[in-house]
Amino acid sequence: MKGIRLFVICCIVLNFTGCVNNDLREQNEDKANVNQNFLNYKQDIYCEWGKESAFYNDRIYYFQSGDKPGIHSMDTRGKDKRPEVYVENIRKLQVRDDGIYYAAPMEGAYPRRYTIYKKDWKSAETQEYSITKPQLEYGEENVWDFYIQDDETKIVIDVYAQLFELNLIFQIFTVGKDNTLISISEYGDYLADYIPKDIEDEKTNIFGPEHLMIMAEMGLERQKRGEYLEKYVIDMAGSNITIYDSGKKEMVCFRNYAVYNENRMNSMLQTIYGETFVISNRSYLLWVPKNGQTAVQKLELPEITDVRYSVLDGEDLLVIADQDKKQEYIYRVSLETAEIKEATAIEEGQKVLAVYKDMLYTVSEDALYVYQYGEKGYEEKEHVEWKEKLENTCKLEMSGNVIFVYDVDEQSAEFVLKEYQVLDM
Repeated sequence: MKGIRLFVICCIVLNFTGCVNNDLREQNEDKANVNQNFLNYKQDIYCEWGKESAFYNDRIYYFQSGDKPGIHSMDTRGKDKRPEVYVENIRKLQVRDDGIYYAAPMEGAYPRRYTIYKKDWKSAETQEYSITKPQLEYGEENVWDFYIQDDETKIVIDVYAQLFELNLIFQIFTVGKDNTLISISEYGDYLADYIPKDIEDEKTNIFGPEHLMIMAEMGLERQKRGEYLEKYVIDMAGSNITIYDSGKKEMVCFRNYAVYNENRMNSMLQTIYGETFVISNRSYLLWVPKNGQTAVQKLELPEITDVRYSVLDGEDLLVIADQDKKQEYIYRVSLETAEIKEATAIEEGQKVLAVYKDMLYTVSEDALYVYQYGEKGYEEKEHVEWKEKLENTCKLEMSGNVIFVYDVDEQSAEFVLKEYQVLDM
């Protein structure tokens, strides 16, 4: 009788623990959604991907909540609106020639787990875009970000929330066109175990196939699977993952604590110049040759705490950086000489959302500002007041000539479209 009683008690404890664990995991992931930095950066506002919006074939695709939540599209005038996909929430959107891809909650028993879905242009139905994933240490399928290359190679970032504290583990893997795993070891190392001298930093690795570079500070995880040695990336939430498409010369997805949670900033791959990686690390830019161990050129940006992101402009790099999160600057840096050509201070209280050709777009809690570059530098062209003052939970993203303002529900972590502004460009 005592044995039966003990068995029943153990079952109750285990069931209760499982419920608590699941609740804590969900709370951790919700916090990560809510606490991200409120600007979704893009190096090209006309790119086909985004967290909540994308530009494709002269149309804007965006997530809209409400009575009929889903992915909608409209033309660049904000007209000719039409629903594309019914879905309650998304984490990533990519529009391609063969259809719409998006990360959304899994159907069935795991509504809070996310996976990749696809809707063909010729079909009214959506289908789960199945992927063959390795048996990673943290095996739950929960897609945080993804990107599909032109050759249909897919790179996926999964997330796993550790319990009791906000500690998210990100793991990266890639699959080919036939949905089979591509081991990191097959890519060939470009820059291994790079440790910048005289700069506080974790160990950094860069690797990737011909048109895709992955930068991870926590390095590679190696596990024996039968006769094969698998290699993949685990990022223990204290550092960064950067994925850079060298064919398109843009960062296609990244996860960084300073950019997302405002906690810390370490190395981030900004661009590739010839055979050299240009890496940011706090207030520094470093030029490191492929397969090199030391920087051949180093530039310190004055008065700067962190480099946030950058935009390629010919042979120059437009670097957006901040000073103690109080004021932002734009530096025009020569990629050839590693010299600062020009520095522009952004008005206090404003943050850079996007830079495109000679146009600059910044936001404050109260308004959107549009600047145009002229003889005297960036001069204000117009500003538009928000319908409601931005909150800490608001997210902003620009696709084409449209700027979207979302709010994240702190209970459900779902994105709610508050407003959007269509600009003349």
